[in-house]
Amino acid sequence: MNKKITVKGVVQGVGFRPFIWRLAGENGIKGHVKNTSSGVVIEASGEKNALAKFISGISLKKPPRAEISSVKTENSPPKTYKTFEILKSESLKQNKAAIPADLAVCGDCVSETMSQSDRRHFYPFTNCTNCGPRFSIIERIPYDRSYTVMKSFKLCPDCLREYENPADRRFHAQPNACPVCGPGVWTRVKGRLLRGEKALDHVVRILAEGGLAAIKGLGGFHLACDAFSPKAVERLRKFKDRPRKPFALMSGEPENLGKLLFISRREKKCLNSFRAPVLMLRKKDFKKFAAVSPGLDTAGVMIAYTPLHRVIFKKLAALGFRNPLVMTSGNLRDEPVIKDNEKAEEVFASFDAVLCHDRPIHNRVDDSVCFLDTSGGERLIRRARGYVPESVRLPFESREQALAAGADMKNCFALLRDGEAFLSQHIGDLEEKLNRDFYGETISNMKKLLGIKPSVIVADLHPDYHSRRITDALPGKHVYVQHHVAHVLSVMAETGLKDGVLGVSFDGTGYGPDGKIWGGEFFYIKAGKVERKAHLSYFPLPGGDLCASEIWRSLFSLLYAGGVENKKLLSFFRGAVKVSERNTLMRMIDSGVNSPLTSSVGRLFDAFACLIKRDFYATYEAQGAMELESLVREKPEDFYRFNIVEADGSLQISPLEAVSACLSDSLAGEDEGLMAARFHLGLSVAVAETLSKIRKGTGPAPVCLSGGVFQNRVLTEWVSGELSKRGFKAFFNSKVPANDGGIALGQLYSHLLGIKPAWPGND
Repeated sequence: MNKKITVKGVVQGVGFRPFIWRLAGENGIKGHVKNTSSGVVIEASGEKNALAKFISGISLKKPPRAEISSVKTENSPPKTYKTFEILKSESLKQNKAAIPADLAVCGDCVSETMSQSDRRHFYPFTNCTNCGPRFSIIERIPYDRSYTVMKSFKLCPDCLREYENPADRRFHAQPNACPVCGPGVWTRVKGRLLRGEKALDHVVRILAEGGLAAIKGLGGFHLACDAFSPKAVERLRKFKDRPRKPFALMSGEPENLGKLLFISRREKKCLNSFRAPVLMLRKKDFKKFAAVSPGLDTAGVMIAYTPLHRVIFKKLAALGFRNPLVMTSGNLRDEPVIKDNEKAEEVFASFDAVLCHDRPIHNRVDDSVCFLDTSGGERLIRRARGYVPESVRLPFESREQALAAGADMKNCFALLRDGEAFLSQHIGDLEEKLNRDFYGETISNMKKLLGIKPSVIVADLHPDYHSRRITDALPGKHVYVQHHVAHVLSVMAETGLKDGVLGVSFDGTGYGPDGKIWGGEFFYIKAGKVERKAHLSYFPLPGGDLCASEIWRSLFSLLYAGGVENKKLLSFFRGAVKVSERNTLMRMIDSGVNSPLTSSVGRLFDAFACLIKRDFYATYEAQGAMELESLVREKPEDFYRFNIVEADGSLQISPLEAVSACLSDSLAGEDEGLMAARFHLGLSVAVAETLSKIRKGTGPAPVCLSGGVFQNRVLTEWVSGELSKRGFKAFFNSKVPANDGGIALGQLYSHLLGIKPAWPGND
């Protein structure tokens, strides 16, 4: 009996063909297997029972890094095979194969790299079919060495033997290399070129002595220094123009992290996974992390996920240095991570060392960032290395191909093919021209890799978004989705919900069809229509976008517009804000000049952060909200009350009573942590009570909650608890970020559902 078996999913670059070869041997199957642009294709010949066992084993015994989306089996013409072979890859006109993500170094490769007797001792580019670069080096499908940046490195006889031996774990490991035939590291010291171990030793000495180094990694350059050296960190902050924003850290000895940070069993598993993301962990020792993540109760840490990083930490340990390193993106503020050697040497010329290597990076990709919720579920903050370009399977069998433009902040775009959404790596803020260039370049690369020619372009409703302007120039049918609706739909897309859903979308800003700035929205999605059922009461933003950095403006607006007496206003702002500035804001609010109305929960968090912490300015996005969350220690017995009123045909959540109560507490010198907890619980109760009121008109419905505000662990946990008390089933983002990095998925899903918002001006 002969069968043709087509396996789709992440089945290239993960040791799938040698696995099939071994599985065939176990079951006495003859035939062949090959990579094609549509996936892995197997021709199998054998007895009926043996074939059945072989086919079931494909899914049951697949390699750990493989992800199978489908196994299609059909009869094939009788043919006699003498053996089972692995054939050369075949390229078809239409690409259907999935592209593998980059994988953290595996235990076997770590052991070899650290073994003095191994030919790859201290070799920074050791890899096998279970680990190493994938997406960052691939130029086209199928995933073969000749289609990657490794094509310029000819395999030496030893590496070639491994590559051609189906029983070896390096069989068809496309980045396979060794010190004889592979890429190497180098640096310049006063014009003199150092290569190999001499280059590594130089960089290690710099780091151990408190210097700054730029290090070329897997998907781009990192900027590194001693995480516990305030002087080194401050120097890096000045270079990056990043006064307080936290830096990501890297540890070469994960077992030592438990002395510094609280790590659960699930968090340890996530840290050591093949994705190796930056994981947000709670601090034990706040003083140690004061320089790298000031004002926060968490630090973002990743393990050394490449052999290069492992070697650096091993050499540091030999010098008695065991601290984590800052390992932040190698870029200037808000620009794309640098991936090319020449550019890095120019931009980082003021650093004590710039460590380069010879392996080109075709697709730059930053580190992913996530945290685990109280149930151990993974919540992404930035989706990039280790996750991209894995797809999100949607509950549709659509053959349509589409492009979703994403948002302008934290941009990721998405491509639709055969009911799967392929999200790009993190692009960044499109206000920066270099990011816009990166955006256009990556759209072009991803379309080629995936073989997608979009006939539909979905973008944000905001007419001035760069993502919309850029994609409006592309051919195809153009569809537009309101920002906050897309947030809710991203959760629906992940969970497969299609109809009868209540949605909550909380973030900093988004274009509202009524001309106002939205950001605290409640929707009901039913029969392809979206109704806005409730929102945070509008309040003015004097100065518009300036309120995001001068966070006292949002607080002043809420207090002044809410009728708080001048005596209290003067008492709180005295010495922090000039009288002339306060008077100017009063006139702006009274006249409505440059004071757009907003329902933004993000700006509400800013106001309470200013009120509670007496910090009047923010140096990075959501600083006030993040530091406010970090103040919360336990759930309080009481909370600040938000009033829910009906006005203009919808429910509105008024924060005025809560703001007034918190102001009184603040002026009385109440504990910051208690005030922060009262605010979080009050808002959580308001969300649940608002949804309960909406439910009276809609009937029972699941609740999807999204938007950047729901990256707040305290708020998410307490909202979930309040909803559970009232019989709601709540869903949050997990496969994509709740922030604007998940917008593109919601945009695609809106088009597939044929969503039509029920408010004027949607045409």
